[in-house]
Order: sequence, then structure tokens, then C-alpha cells
Amino acid sequence: MHGNRGLNAFVPFLVKRVTSKPNIRELLSIVDVLEMNKQTILTALNSKFNDFEDAMQHYSALDFKQVDIILTRNVKDYKLSEIPVHTPYDYIRSGAFYK
Repeated sequence: MHGNRGLNAFVPFLVKRVTSKPNIRELLSIVDVLEMNKQTILTALNSKFNDFEDAMQHYSALDFKQVDIILTRNVKDYKLSEIPVHTPYDYIRSGAFYK
């Protein structure tokens, strides 16, 4: 997600919540969609992540090389993440969002 503060965050839970075309258009006005290729999927398959979908999201974010954090409600599944992981609530509460 690209914000005004130069933060690049990977926010998988947003996409699952947005279902109408107008809402998807609005979401796409503030986020970028990361590419996922065969190598990313193979890396995820061979990883030690317990959840394959989380692994694909993690390695897609890593491949992009511009993601500063992963925001997710499911932090426990990202224990192996090489990118800092926060819940949206904790991230906003930390004040980092406002810096």
C-alpha cells in the first residue's frame, strides 16, 4: 500500500473485505497490486511457512523489494517473515503510521 508518508505495506486482508466494483476501484486508488510468478509460488511451496497462502503473500512482498511491513490480523502465521509484521490495530496504536 502506498501512503502519503512513503510507507509501503502489504495488506492482504483488505482485498478479502472489498467485494463491490466501486470499492475495488477505490482500494486500487491507494494500493498497488503485487505480481506473483511461478518462481514466487515455488519458493512458497518450498518454504517452512505452515500456510501456503501466507507464504505466497510473503514471498511476493519480498520479491517486490519495496514493502516495509506486512499488515495482517494473523501475525502468528508470519513468524518466519523477513519483513516486519503487525496487526493494523497495533501498527496504528504504535504511532508509526503518523510519522
